[in-house]
Amino acid sequence: MEFLTSDKFECLSSKVLKDYGPQEFQSILPQTGLCRVDERACGNNECVKSDYICDGEPDCRDRSDEQNCPSLRSCEPNEFRCNNGRCVQKMWLCDGDDDCGDNSDEQACTHRVPSDGCASSEFKCRDGRQCVPLSFHCDGTNDCQDGSDEIGCVQPTIVQPPETNKQVNAGGSFQLTCKAVAVPEPYINWRLNWGPVCDPPRCTQHSEGGLGTLTVNNAQPLDQGAYTCEAINVKGRVLATPDCIVRIVNIPAPEPQQKTQCNVVGSASPIPDHTGRCQCKALVTGPKCDLCSRGAYHLHQKAQEGCFKCFCFGATDQCRSSSWYRTKDKLIMNGESRGVQISDINGQVHSSRFDFSIPGMVTYNEPSYQTLYWKLPSRFLGNKLTAYGGELAFDMQYSCTSPVNNEPLIVLKGNGITLVHRPRDAYIFDSNKKIRYTVDTYEVNYEELDGRPASRENLMMVLANVEMMLIRASHCHGQESSSLGDITWEIAVDRDTQERFALEVEQCSCPPGYTGLSCEECAPGYERSGQGAYLGTCIPAQHRVQCSPAGSRSTHPMYDGQCQCKMYAMGAMCDRCPPNTYHLSSRNPQGCIPCFCSGVTQQCSSASNLYRTQVVIDYRRGDSDQLEITTSDAHTPFRPQSQARITGNDITFTSFYEIPGQTLYWKMPKQFLDNKVTSYGGILKYTFLYSGTGPVNSDADVILRGNDITLQYTNHQPVYADRENTIEVQLFEDHWQRTDGQLATREHLLMALADVDSLLIKLSCTDECSSSSLISVSLDYAEPHAIGAEVAYEVEQCQCPPGYIGTSCEDCAPGYSRTGGGLYLGLCERCECHGHASQCDKHNTEGDQCERCKPGFTGDPRRGTPHDCQPVATRPACICNNHSPRGCDSFGRCLLCEHNTEGYHCEQCKRGFYGDAARGTAFDCTPCPCPGTSDCFLDAYGQVQCRSCPAGLTGRLCEECAPGYTRSRSRTDEGRTCEPIGHVEETNIVFVPTPEGDRINRRRLRWRQNRLQRNRRYYLRRQSRY
Repeated sequence: MEFLTSDKFECLSSKVLKDYGPQEFQSILPQTGLCRVDERACGNNECVKSDYICDGEPDCRDRSDEQNCPSLRSCEPNEFRCNNGRCVQKMWLCDGDDDCGDNSDEQACTHRVPSDGCASSEFKCRDGRQCVPLSFHCDGTNDCQDGSDEIGCVQPTIVQPPETNKQVNAGGSFQLTCKAVAVPEPYINWRLNWGPVCDPPRCTQHSEGGLGTLTVNNAQPLDQGAYTCEAINVKGRVLATPDCIVRIVNIPAPEPQQKTQCNVVGSASPIPDHTGRCQCKALVTGPKCDLCSRGAYHLHQKAQEGCFKCFCFGATDQCRSSSWYRTKDKLIMNGESRGVQISDINGQVHSSRFDFSIPGMVTYNEPSYQTLYWKLPSRFLGNKLTAYGGELAFDMQYSCTSPVNNEPLIVLKGNGITLVHRPRDAYIFDSNKKIRYTVDTYEVNYEELDGRPASRENLMMVLANVEMMLIRASHCHGQESSSLGDITWEIAVDRDTQERFALEVEQCSCPPGYTGLSCEECAPGYERSGQGAYLGTCIPAQHRVQCSPAGSRSTHPMYDGQCQCKMYAMGAMCDRCPPNTYHLSSRNPQGCIPCFCSGVTQQCSSASNLYRTQVVIDYRRGDSDQLEITTSDAHTPFRPQSQARITGNDITFTSFYEIPGQTLYWKMPKQFLDNKVTSYGGILKYTFLYSGTGPVNSDADVILRGNDITLQYTNHQPVYADRENTIEVQLFEDHWQRTDGQLATREHLLMALADVDSLLIKLSCTDECSSSSLISVSLDYAEPHAIGAEVAYEVEQCQCPPGYIGTSCEDCAPGYSRTGGGLYLGLCERCECHGHASQCDKHNTEGDQCERCKPGFTGDPRRGTPHDCQPVATRPACICNNHSPRGCDSFGRCLLCEHNTEGYHCEQCKRGFYGDAARGTAFDCTPCPCPGTSDCFLDAYGQVQCRSCPAGLTGRLCEECAPGYTRSRSRTDEGRTCEPIGHVEETNIVFVPTPEGDRINRRRLRWRQNRLQRNRRYYLRRQSRY
């Protein structure tokens, strides 16, 4: 060995090569057709540089580049091997800085005597007022304020080299010492033949205060050679001369070399057969059966064929292990069910009450005579391909005395396939004992319903779109309770989660048209053809007109290629709102919502600054609101003498004998009343429980009153006795009716919500009711401060004229008061206070102590509420737009609308007519010019548009023949109707090739055919005579 040193660099040369290197690793990672010449294939079919093989650091994600290596890559002699395999300079040991990254270079340190006021890993500045880390000493930067950490820095000088010769018996021990001086304190390192000395514990090195000691125990032949003392610090290094030559004598004979064994995961046996070859599993290759074959990936003991076969939904057979990281979908029960339901094995949900007495678990206590399951919420559904190989775990507990049944414990359903898991060891289940059950998501752990083992294809198809996931809730006959909690399912994500790689998940090399880890989705611009294996083949997408599902009556266009828009939608695809409407949504029955604005303006938009919140009564959380009980009569309601009783979970009424034959209602308290305009588009939700016999009565379930308008909601879903029933009522007009049975209009609903007088919820579900309990009630409304909740897009925000305020201009502005006249709620006019006040008297009182009602008002002002003084009943103004000769009734409603008009004020045209009835002339409403139909409307451009043309007709006015039809040739209608191109004659269908086909020509053709038939028969008779 030769070397040359200088103050700037050091060149080393060696004539002896090691016995192994990249040229020796061809048997470890052979080349495949997928890798370049300078690359090798990993066990998962990835490719890495040949130079990276057996370099001590894993470059393959399955770490196969560091398996079966001749030895680990050695650190340089002056480097320290960290616990994580990294190499760092030995002079960095115990300097107070984590250079390894796992802090192993700061462990097992000999504690230095700390300086006054400084730690043992710190340098004390000369002024004594500052401490800096030892690693900052002589690093070329002044870290001490007085610069003393950079004073006197010099590279090492050898003052005591080791002895020059030493002879040691094999198996004996020897020790070498060397001393150097420098600032900072030098580290003494040892080299053998310019390489490293043997590893601890047989060889130990110790350096402190510039004195280094090398101790070698159990000396071996490989320990003989030239030992070099090397002194190192941050300023440089120096080698002691001469070297110490060590000779080992009395060397024993070497032991015979052991035979190589086969890979236990990839081979049928760890011992080669009689030919010396390893017998590989089906999807494994290589001399030692430690590589995956083409079309397979990830050598793993769970793979029945050694490696996992590339599935890729049939799109390709090239794949590798994914580069994604493991994480977990979690569901922790904290006093609520978190979307978990009770169902049968088919997913049919059963109404149930849950108990949360066991911390972190949801408990089901109701008896059942069939096997029920916990149905998991949506977070465990959808594409779960990355759950392959992941662990599914959950806590379970049950109480029962009979043996555990053999019904499936876990059920997975997706893409028309159902797979189940049955425990192999039933003894793990024990009544009243909480257990943590785990199962890995491999096909070997699942089977089909008929008991056939599941295949990898079955499991991947289910995981591609999990539609239902069930965990058994009924474990035995006569079960008293069943509990579930802390559900976790390992999946994989494309971000560093500090967890392990999801090597079991395949990452396919998808062909054009496919995307996804397993090519399970069509790429943008492609669509399923409906044919092909598994999910089907992806082909280039064809351009189709897609009608807006929110604004059109169908997502598919009509036969003429045009979308059929809802009443309040416009545009080629019905994806825009007409003027004076807002918020296109599929929840809106007419597409967009027309502006109401209390009739004072038509300019509005969605209230995007308002957010959904709720007013709630929930007796389960300890609410104590005492509700009034009443009948539905608004004028003379009957109330029972007994009150309802509030328990820990509900409010209950049982004294039905006091009012036999009457339907009773819960009357909602103050927080559910007054201005609830922003509840429009929201939900009224309530949960109740009743006991009784007989059918459910047909009376309205909810009654809403406000502004002299009464609206009713009737529930058509089944309700059950002795179970919790939850009703959700949408606050859209198409869900409510007037008392005369007619559907409510948007105007009706908003006027009632503008000043809710009473909100009643049915208490008596049957005529033979014994008890009825209300558990909770919630009403959606909107406010600007509930940021983070759902935006209340269905609520209108009107551009109110002066004098009006509110989202729907439903209130008068300060300085204005409500007067008679106008539509809906009346007009707001400026207060005339003669300079004595700036606002109107809202409570209609007078007197020094407001003890009297003003003239024109009646009531008792001493009650102290804003509604004490009400206007003396007067006949409202009669506004009929000159269409009602009989005038109005006492409520201001028109008695007889003429001129083809209808409505409370004769303000709209009847069905079959169009126009503006508010103009006030006898010719406001014109008959629809539509043959065969009586329904029409004005489109966004002011043109008449017929609706629902008869069969065979199309066009704006139903004046054109539809495709497949032609003008009638009948003399009676002179071509005014359309008939199909084909028609029936006797038992044959005659098809006219063109709309201009002539019946006379067809008669001539049939006459000629008949004549030929007669001639043929005549000829045959003559032939028979001869």
